[in-house]
Amino acid sequence: IGLNIKMKFNKKIFFDINNIAVPLIISSISSIIMGIIDQAFIGRISVEAYAGVGLVLTCINSLIGVLGAISVAFNIVGAKSKGKGNTEDFNKIFTDAILLNSFIGIFLYIIILLFCEPILYIVFGLYGQALTEATQYIKVFGLSILLNLLIFLYSTVFKIFKKTKNILKITLIVNTVNLFLDYSLVFGHFGFPKLGSVGAGIGTIVSLTVNLFIYILISKKLVKLNFRQKDIFKKVIQLFKFSLCFIGKEFMEDIIFVFTVNAIVARLGVLELSTYTLLSQVISVILMPMFGDSTANLSLVS
Repeated sequence: IGLNIKMKFNKKIFFDINNIAVPLIISSISSIIMGIIDQAFIGRISVEAYAGVGLVLTCINSLIGVLGAISVAFNIVGAKSKGKGNTEDFNKIFTDAILLNSFIGIFLYIIILLFCEPILYIVFGLYGQALTEATQYIKVFGLSILLNLLIFLYSTVFKIFKKTKNILKITLIVNTVNLFLDYSLVFGHFGFPKLGSVGAGIGTIVSLTVNLFIYILISKKLVKLNFRQKDIFKKVIQLFKFSLCFIGKEFMEDIIFVFTVNAIVARLGVLELSTYTLLSQVISVILMPMFGDSTANLSLVS
């Protein structure tokens, strides 16, 4: 197929893209930096704690990235309904996505509670103190799957309505809370108990809960849940089927590749795993402009 594409600079589109993308880029970079600082706190506990928790963070975040494809699907169909001015249909699609992500998040957290230790031992070869730290941490941090999936949906609403500055403001507030709680709970400052790596997990979960609560409050004027729609579960399944191609792509990139590499590196040694985890975080910061611009395009094109 021959394509004749003429490139022409459009100032309005350029500024529209950056009005959406720049707050997302800053928000994402700040979150990653906070994650690096969190890991620096844990690294002061022990190398084993840093390696075990770093492995859990990498794998859980990769899993969240894969399931975040559902939000991409919602972004496409939701933005299309918004573009048509069909508010009722937009609310129904959002409700379907909320139900789907809630079910997946709760199901995976139950799996983590039941089978996390054998998975970390058999698949990733963790043992000793690294296994203990990773197991204790994932039992708390595993709840972040559900919270993040719901946060993704609400943040997508802000993207569709071109209100990404809300995302930036809330992210900066929540990251500050997260940093304070992690520092206090890991080391036992300001009257808090000293909980080590588990404290970092608790701080993150509390911060994500606050984030979701604020999103729900300020999005009431933009979207409303509608559980009274006909054949709601059938529509949830339809949304999941539409998401499958995106999930499949992310699965190959973020699960097969990331899990395999981490399983290999973990078997090389604790120091090697710690180094790989740190470098992965640095690369994630570098890739953020790509994420912000592509997300802005996805929201605008529909």
